[in-house]
Amino acid sequence: MDGQQADNLAGNESRPSPPSSPGATAPVQGPPAWPTVLGVIAIVFGCLGALGGAMTGLLPFFPGAVSWITPKGQADPMAAMPKWRWWSVSIGAIGVAVAALLLVCGIGLCRRRRWAPRATLTWAAIKIVSVVFVSVVASLIEQDQVAVMQQRTDVPSQAFAVMRVTVGLSLFFALAWGWALPVFFLIWFTRAGVKQEVVRWA
Repeated sequence: MDGQQADNLAGNESRPSPPSSPGATAPVQGPPAWPTVLGVIAIVFGCLGALGGAMTGLLPFFPGAVSWITPKGQADPMAAMPKWRWWSVSIGAIGVAVAALLLVCGIGLCRRRRWAPRATLTWAAIKIVSVVFVSVVASLIEQDQVAVMQQRTDVPSQAFAVMRVTVGLSLFFALAWGWALPVFFLIWFTRAGVKQEVVRWA
């Protein structure tokens, strides 16, 4: 073997061989899926919240929508609503407004808009405060309804004691349920990795 052939052989040995299978190449990572997942969740809850707020605000103007299921001879569960009509309209309007903001945030997250996380954090702060107001007013309305029913029916007092306990428990669960999603968003969008991903958005 002459010197030129030896040099060619040495060069071929030092040259890296191409990968023999597709698995040898590093997979290309696509964009994370969490913006779409959280966006869809926000859109769904935004739509449901707007529907619930609209029903809450309109229900006092249609007392027959609930009264027709009340057995004859028993007190109307909507008897106290005229007193709380405009309070109910207020919490319904707040519910619609807060839900509409969540809906906009959800659309922004699905489209990966850089303003969407900031808007979602704003929604979370507003939601936490509004849940307290709405839950307390709703609890007062329920307590007043129980008191009115107690004056106009012969149901034993023990049943109304159970109703009052139920009203207190409903207030607790309303706060817990109302805070669940905004608290999660507050934690999620303040994570360092999430912030780094948001910087890449348009």
